[in-house]
Amino acid sequence: RRQRGAEAAHVPHSSGRPADVDGSWAEAAHNSGRPANSLITTQVVLVDEREGGGDRHHLPALGALLRAAGAPYATRRLPTGFGDYAFARRSAALDPARGCGPDVAPMLIERKSAVDVAASMRDGRWDRQHAAMRRVAAAGRRAKIVYVVEGDPAAHVYTACGCGCRGVGACGNPNLEKVARAIADRAAAG
Repeated sequence: RRQRGAEAAHVPHSSGRPADVDGSWAEAAHNSGRPANSLITTQVVLVDEREGGGDRHHLPALGALLRAAGAPYATRRLPTGFGDYAFARRSAALDPARGCGPDVAPMLIERKSAVDVAASMRDGRWDRQHAAMRRVAAAGRRAKIVYVVEGDPAAHVYTACGCGCRGVGACGNPNLEKVARAIADRAAAG
């Protein structure tokens, strides 16, 4: 099984307190008088309960990976526009109109397999989801949108159909060139 990776952002800090993307959570804990390590129990990776096909598919395996890594997490249905993963306080109220406030790190993460990129381009989800993420990213604190694309689209070109479309994952899906361009465009847009 292939491992997927994501670009990690290093945020330098010299205060001795843990830091998140902009340091506000660590600062809040410091100012509240709570020990900095109390953040470990309150900050979690929120995982959309539908991620990886939900409980019937890959979500239990994802939970096992997070537990093995010592990463606290919680599953819940994330509102449209927050992507598949959010770094937040366990009790954070996620509101698309408020965006990433003081309880949510300003990073929206959407994971898709290469085949799902093609299928979502075909049915319009690719653009609808991105537009919703852009709205959330612009509300509240400015958030970064990150896509994690799993797999190589070239490995999933469908050649068994009679129409010759060479769709990624299935007949009728966008071809390799269109999928690769869509992924590159999102990467370039930041």
